[in-house]
Amino acid sequence: MPNTPQSLESLREIMTRNELPMFSWAESFYRYDPGMYEAYVAWTTRAREHVELEPKVREFLAIAIDSVVSWPSPYFDVHMNKAFDAGATAQEIADVILATGRLMGPHAYTHGLNTLDKVVKERGEKGLKTPMHRGE
Repeated sequence: MPNTPQSLESLREIMTRNELPMFSWAESFYRYDPGMYEAYVAWTTRAREHVELEPKVREFLAIAIDSVVSWPSPYFDVHMNKAFDAGATAQEIADVILATGRLMGPHAYTHGLNTLDKVVKERGEKGLKTPMHRGE
């Protein structure tokens, strides 16, 4: 007899406890295949425990990838905000975007820098720390 998957509510609690995002598609994923969604929660929880890189560097990698694949807001914004919260400067984030664009093409510049401008403006409106350069 197959194992009965955990309830959606208990899986949400695991995600919340581990500070993992609950995406709008989670309920649909669970409804279509509860066992696979439970496996996803276990995998993503475990993946977050493997932290050899500094948080800022992990977010830089996400920003580079998001720039290339044109990941939409608000998902892309989350990584930029996490990078700022981990001590990144706008200049460092711009360097990540520019290095990515040199390797992957100008669309990465456009998407990445447009998102950076948006996030910097939103953080400024909220009064959140958003240094432009080191030492600020």
